[in-house]
Amino acid sequence: MKKTDKTNNRITLGGVDYPKNNTAVIMMGALGTKKKEVVEELLNIEGEVFGYERGFKDVLKSEKALNYAKRMNKLDIKALDMSDPIDITKSFNALSDHPDFNRGMPRELSSKIALSDKTNKPNLIFLDKVGDAINYINLSFSLTNKSYDLKDIHIVWMIEDYNKVVKRNKTADGIRYSDLMLESTHKGIADTMESILTDPSYNKYMDGDIWIILDNNEKIRIKEAGKAIDRTLLTPELMEIIDRYKLSINPKKNKTSKKEKNREIRERLYREQKQSDVDELWDEIAKKYY
Repeated sequence: MKKTDKTNNRITLGGVDYPKNNTAVIMMGALGTKKKEVVEELLNIEGEVFGYERGFKDVLKSEKALNYAKRMNKLDIKALDMSDPIDITKSFNALSDHPDFNRGMPRELSSKIALSDKTNKPNLIFLDKVGDAINYINLSFSLTNKSYDLKDIHIVWMIEDYNKVVKRNKTADGIRYSDLMLESTHKGIADTMESILTDPSYNKYMDGDIWIILDNNEKIRIKEAGKAIDRTLLTPELMEIIDRYKLSINPKKNKTSKKEKNREIRERLYREQKQSDVDELWDEIAKKYY
């Protein structure tokens, strides 16, 4: 397949048409973007699909998770109206740090993958597991710990106009997110992808393909599995599209909030830590709170 493609041709990841196993795809795009449709219509891969909506619904059924929200965030989720986007956002934020929501897949499947043969791991497709760089780094650690090769971890980024996403969200089936939540994930994804495309230190977290899908259906392969990012494709025109994508969120909001600044500090700390340190930290958290 050509590096740049404006047709409806499907995307083959890592040069393997419909890989049987051991392949992970990280779909980059804000909540509300049509990532599921892209997987079904444009990607030559099948596998276990995970998204925030699935994870959110699962964690809402957990009494431990609901008690966690009440204990740690003073929020009684059972008393909220889960058809109200504002209440959904409150619940989402209160549960977003809970391990069962953060692990990216059901505990049972995670255990099954860990115990399965290294050459026969299921294909995994993450629709919106990544909201910022910390999520991306954690997910990479999780996959490599389960014996997924870095060359088999791919990224597909959907650059879809923020205002279009907001409009579609108003009449969406299933969970409807607040504008604030859409804005937050939109910005987080844009910042993370800009770092991945321009900062070589991010390369150690994946080594598969990186594809960008634009609003006009143009598909650009910025990176091939096992190779460096093709910086000749990071043209001024493409970087301008990325800048417009970020500005479309809220052009008047230029200041970095305290919460965003804290996330940036945590991200730097994560990148400086060894994997063993990260594992030890999560073990301590699990023992203390769960």
